[in-house]
Amino acid sequence: MTVRFVMVPHSSTGPGVQGPESVTRSGAEGYRVTMPDFAPLEPPRTVGDLFARHPAQFGLRGDHYLWIELREQLAERPLPDNRFDLRDILFEAWERAMGKPLSDDDAPEYAERFDPGMGMSAGQVLPTWWWRTGIPILVDRYCAFSGGS
Repeated sequence: MTVRFVMVPHSSTGPGVQGPESVTRSGAEGYRVTMPDFAPLEPPRTVGDLFARHPAQFGLRGDHYLWIELREQLAERPLPDNRFDLRDILFEAWERAMGKPLSDDDAPEYAERFDPGMGMSAGQVLPTWWWRTGIPILVDRYCAFSGGS
């Protein structure tokens, strides 16, 4: 997958772009930045393998740490036979990690172990992000490799 977007320069020298991107000037469009191709996901062998690639964006700062914790927690858990069992496994893992069931609640949950001490939402986990985005991403990954079951 190749991701491309156009950046309009703020000055005659253009924006300062750093990293592995390639930058070319393309006339009136401004600067075209081509991000490197993402490596394809390896077929998952365990539930933890579904967490191999991080999402492009999390809900709050603590969600990234919870993603890592769940990946480690489920690293040895075999893949279930269907997406419904996977969803149950993910909900149970959330409850073990956060100490309460996952719900579609807008109120952030605080976990001190996810708080590195900086940022307004440090240590905060957003249940709605997991309910509406995080869990569906993992289920979609499972379905992509299992043929949709």
